[in-house]
Amino acid sequence: MKIALLGVRGQIGNQLVPYFVLKNHYDVWGPNREDLNLYDTPLIYDIICEQKPELIINTAAYTDVDGAERFKDLADKINHQAVREIAKAAKNLDVPLIHFSTDYVFDGKKEDKYTEKDKPHPLGNYGRSKLAGDEAILSIEPKGIIFRTSWIYDWRRINFFLKMKFVMQPGAKIHVIDDQIGTPNPAQLLAQQVYWYIQENQFAKVNIVNLVCDDHTSWFNFAKTICSHLRKDPWVKVIPVSTEKYLGRYAKDKIVAMRPRNAVLDNTKAKNSGYHLPNWKVAFADFIQKPHK
Repeated sequence: MKIALLGVRGQIGNQLVPYFVLKNHYDVWGPNREDLNLYDTPLIYDIICEQKPELIINTAAYTDVDGAERFKDLADKINHQAVREIAKAAKNLDVPLIHFSTDYVFDGKKEDKYTEKDKPHPLGNYGRSKLAGDEAILSIEPKGIIFRTSWIYDWRRINFFLKMKFVMQPGAKIHVIDDQIGTPNPAQLLAQQVYWYIQENQFAKVNIVNLVCDDHTSWFNFAKTICSHLRKDPWVKVIPVSTEKYLGRYAKDKIVAMRPRNAVLDNTKAKNSGYHLPNWKVAFADFIQKPHK
């Protein structure tokens, strides 16, 4: 099987590579920017169709939530327009498309977990651009799936875990927001579930599945968990702070996007379908014990 893996250098894309390159029945095309520039919308469809993949996995995205407020057109190109062309190529080739969405398509005002049936209402340009991409896929109707996930972390790229690891120096006092909740998810676990889905080979009409670990936490409690696992508790103080106070103290001169207060996704559909999604604390403990990749 020939797989087009877009975003191969990202967190999930990078973790997917070992599942395919170690299997001699997979041929992976992981284009770099010179091979496939997602900024160049008119060329995307033709380039993908020329490659004739049997499966397309799109893990590429513009993920700078604050940057999307300044560079709205750029975020829309990557997260919406490029995704539309990718979906058109999948439909034309009659091959499945696996795509990743985000919890930021919701406004966070719901008191309970968000299900796949809840109506999205993004607060910022990042969420709006990702939602537009989702809607493009759903309207084009290729085979495949949209995995909606949240709070991804890994040993590489830019993520909350690595930021905390960097700032947790002896004597540090770190203020972390405690009134935004969600579910942390290791990229490796998400990649593992994607591979399981491919092995199941039940590519039906595209639909949305929330792919997240069990339970939820706040950014503050996640930071405390990171601190504890890195054995830095005696020397580092993690201090809870509200969103308003954090923005007023640390982001006065920055353009900051609004984040959903409640970004918890309900994974019942995924678990009923056979995906292995442990408690986020269990997943993090397993992640922290693995060698850096």
